[in-house]
Amino acid sequence: MRKIILISFLLYFSSLLVINAQPDTSKTKILSVVVMPFLDDQNYPYNLDMIRESFVRAFYQKGFAVVMDDSTWSIILDQDVNPTKFLKDDALTLSENISVDLIVFGQISINQSKQRGDFNTPNPVSVSIFDTRKKELVVKERMEPRERWGLMWRYFSFDDMALRVVNQLIAMGYK
Repeated sequence: MRKIILISFLLYFSSLLVINAQPDTSKTKILSVVVMPFLDDQNYPYNLDMIRESFVRAFYQKGFAVVMDDSTWSIILDQDVNPTKFLKDDALTLSENISVDLIVFGQISINQSKQRGDFNTPNPVSVSIFDTRKKELVVKERMEPRERWGLMWRYFSFDDMALRVVNQLIAMGYK
C-alpha cells in the first residue's frame, strides 16, 4: 500500500514539473503603431523628419511593431487631411480605416525657437498618442528640448524625448 501511495505522489509531482517546464505559448500581442510626420514635407512615407525618426526608433527599441508599409500610407494620404496637422478627430476617423493599435501624431513650429526676454527659447514639441481600441488620447505630452535649473541648462535630444514618451506609455500598461 505504501509503495502505491509513494508511486502516485512521485507521478503527481513529476507531472507538475513537466507542466511547469513547458514553454509559455500564450504570448502577448505586439502592439502596432503608426507614427505621423511632425514636420511638413510632401514625401511623407519615405522622408522621415528627425522627430518622427526618433519615435520610430524608440518604438522599435521597446518592442512595438511600427507600421510603415505603402498600403497603410496610401490609406492615410487618401484621408484628405495634412498628416502634420493631425487632430484627435482625424485620428478617430483614421482608426476606422487602418488596423493599428496606436496612432502617434504631433506638431512643432517651423521656427525652432522664440525670443523670451534675454533668452532664445526653443519651441516645445506637442505629442499625442491615440489608442484606437479605446478611441481616446492616452498620452498628450509637451516635450521641451531643454530645461533650465538656475544658471544650468540641460539639453535633450529628440531620441531622449521620444524614449521618455514611449517609456511613459509602457508604464501605463501598453506592452
